[in-house]
Amino acid sequence: QANGGSEEEFIQKSAKDATVVKKGRHDIITTTAPIMDSEVNPTPTTAMRQMVCKEEGGLKRSGGIGDILAGTLGTFLAWDQILEQRDEQHDMMLASWSACCL
Repeated sequence: QANGGSEEEFIQKSAKDATVVKKGRHDIITTTAPIMDSEVNPTPTTAMRQMVCKEEGGLKRSGGIGDILAGTLGTFLAWDQILEQRDEQHDMMLASWSACCL
């Protein structure tokens, strides 16, 4: 970061209810979106959470991999939103991680 802070600090300060996918050797999914668990706690809790996708990709890293990730991520997140609108169980972090595994 230009100001010397960590990526986690940047996300917490600049983005409320955001999920960021950082593509790399190991994809990192970070979110500040609240956790809704009405069975355990009726009040949403907000804490930064992170998942790392360490699934091994193809040995040949061809161009366009980021485009494929973006399209897959968009599709999985759209499905996640459909589940949310139907009041069914959904998980944006898991949808993001699943897209990174492809």
